[in-house]
Parts: sequence; C-alpha cells; structure tokens
Amino acid sequence: MNNYSNLLYFGINHHMPNGNFSQPSRAFVVRHQYGHQVSVPLIPTWSIPRSLPPIPAGIMSIPIVPTADRQRGVKRQHGQESQENQPKRRSFPETDAAHERITRAITDHFHRYRPPPEIVETKRNLTNTIFKMIRESIGSVILHPEQAVDLGLFMVGSTTNGFGTRTSDLDLCLMINEHFEFDKDDSIEILRRIRTLLRNIVALRNIQLIPARVPILKFVCTIPRSRDSFECDLNINNPVGIRNTHLLNMYSRLDTRVQLLMLAIKRWARFQDINDASKKTISSYSYSLMLIFYLQAAVSPPALPCLHHICPEEFSKSLNALSPDTPPPAWITLNNSSTGELFLGFLEYYHQFSFDKWCISARTASLLKKEEVMANSNDPRQWKCMSIEEPFDVSNTARSVYDDLVFQRILRVFRRSYETLSKTRVFETIVTDPF
Repeated sequence: MNNYSNLLYFGINHHMPNGNFSQPSRAFVVRHQYGHQVSVPLIPTWSIPRSLPPIPAGIMSIPIVPTADRQRGVKRQHGQESQENQPKRRSFPETDAAHERITRAITDHFHRYRPPPEIVETKRNLTNTIFKMIRESIGSVILHPEQAVDLGLFMVGSTTNGFGTRTSDLDLCLMINEHFEFDKDDSIEILRRIRTLLRNIVALRNIQLIPARVPILKFVCTIPRSRDSFECDLNINNPVGIRNTHLLNMYSRLDTRVQLLMLAIKRWARFQDINDASKKTISSYSYSLMLIFYLQAAVSPPALPCLHHICPEEFSKSLNALSPDTPPPAWITLNNSSTGELFLGFLEYYHQFSFDKWCISARTASLLKKEEVMANSNDPRQWKCMSIEEPFDVSNTARSVYDDLVFQRILRVFRRSYETLSKTRVFETIVTDPF
C-alpha cells in the first residue's frame, strides 16, 4: 500500500514510469519525497463519459431506436385521477426561419461553453487521485470492520449529469455506507482527516471545512499547465445526489435537444439572477426537472419519456452498479420541434403555470395536486411558492423559493422574457437586458 504522507507534487505526466500504460496518457500522478512516481488508475465507481457526442448545427431531434407499444412518458397510471384544468399541451406548427435563429444561437452557445476535453479529464483524474488517497490512507479508520461495504467517491451534479459547462464546479460525494446515516459530528471528523490529506497537494488551494447542516469540504483546483481553475465541493453519504445525477445523465442522452435547452436555460436564468437558491430563487437542479417535465408532459407529442415508468429497475440498483455508460432505454419521439421552438414554449408554459395548485413531478410525468402533496409530506412547510418533486426522496427541490416578492419577480422574468423573445426571435435580447 502506498503512503501519501510525503506527497509533494500533483500534476500531469505524459509518460508513466511504472509501465502500466502502453501509450502516453494524460493522468494525475503523485511524486514522493524520494523521486519515484505512482500513476492513479480510474476508479470503478461513477465517472463522467469519456467523450462527448458531437452536436450538429440546426434542429436537434434524434429519435432513439423504436420499440412497439413503449410508454411515451405521459401514459396515465391505473387509477390516476383526471387532471382537468391543468396547463394544456403545446403543439407546435411547422418550424419557421425565426425559430431557426433562436436554435442557431442556442447551438452556438452550447459549443462555446460545453466543457472541453482537458477539463473533463482533469476532473476525472483529480477524483481518482483523491479517492486513492482516501482509500489507502484513512479508509481503515472511517470504515468499521463490520461494515461489508466498499468505499466510493462519486462525481455528482453538473459535471456528470450532462448539463455542465466549462465553468462548472466539481461536486464529489464520498459514500461510505448507503444504509448508514452519519451524524454531523462524524461527517466533520472524516472531512477534517481528508482536509489534512488534501493539504499535501500543491494543485489545491483554499481548502476549507464548512461545518454547515450538511458539512462540506471546499477547495480550488488549478488545472495543470494552465492558469484556469475550478472550485470543488466534497460531502459525505448523499445517495440521493448520486441517484439524481444518474437520472439526469440518462435524460440528457435520450435527445440532444435536452442538453442544448438546459445550457440555454442556465445562461438565461443566471443572467436574469433567478438561478441561485441562496438568493431564494431556483436552483439548476430544479430547472432541470422543470425542463424534463415540460418535455414529457407539456408538449405534443412528448419529446421525452418517463424513465421511472419504462425502466424502474435502473433506479433501484446499488450505487456502485450505476454507470454513465448505461444505454438509455428504447424510445422514439415523434416530436420534431426545433430547439428554438421548445425554448420559447418553455418560457410560455411556466409564466402561465398555476404554481399555487400544482406540483411538478418528472417521476410520474404528471402534475400532482399541491394540497395532496402537502398533506402527505413529513414537512408541509417546505411547499411554499413553487413545488417541484424530487424524484427519489419526494421532497421539494424548490423550497428555496419561499419569499413571495422574489417569486413574483421570477414570474415577471419568465413573462417578459417570453414576450420579448416572441417579438424579436433573437436569443441575445433576453440575456443582455435584465427584466
């Protein structure tokens, strides 16, 4: 077992001295006090896709292999009550040149801000190195002998779910035992030990332990041979975060329009200052669920299925069995709307949405009555201005939106953005002037 107590250097090495690689490879390595180097292999748990699919310009509508009689993501379950007075499905006319201008702008933005391969590789290799250090240096301390469980370090959030950009943070989750709940003091003690390890890595700086309700370790990583850097967060035992990352990753690969739309939504929402839970607005995760639900249940024909309906077994697997390379289920969409049409429809749908009556549920691809959701909730107080169901623990991902004045401003931004874009058909008009 390697000892990392004398770790002095963390960087890029093109020629591994130990002969483990037949070809030169970009990988993080550690250099010990006595000069020899150790390469760090990829961990067998969660990692992001090794390559990103090319995105063609123009309309994005990629049908998946058709399968007869597949559910289309909005098929009503047996016994589900009628949902009258809900927002109607939007049917789109033939694509026109004006919508194509919006599509081209969104596509150009995607190509400009998608994560470049070197950042993707750096994040993956950093994750591997940190995991190896934790496993070999303090794994025996944080795992009790009776716990027959493998340690796992998972990349979660936008780095892995398909909706990341070149400036996305790296979010890490150290899973020790999916079925054991650590209290705050235990988590802080483990993170304190990890902080001591990470201080030996010169590529990392500003390492801080934040003893919040959910303790996290924050640090910054400098990209080797570059002046660029990215922020990192590490928490402990958050299985819901791992599972929802896997869910979004699968949705993002069902149809290439999904990734384009989500990056456009994030650019618009951040410019308009309505994409920050700490400011009582909507988180990126909530926007992802809003988009998925819109493509499942608010357009006709549906652009996305309901994965919880057509492959429920995928979301009951053990965490270590989850893989970003799992192929999406067989699915064909008859929706040929352009990315520009769908983006405009997204703004229209939600500025008219009755948030006081309905809860958005991508898990069921249907709207749930807000009063019933509140009645069945362990914490009814979390269901305030906006209600968006978390697909795994059925909490409210939009509980940060509890201030009515802020909520009214969010609705105003949706409405004015829709009105402006409907008139101009120029995407830049809603990301250059705040509403």
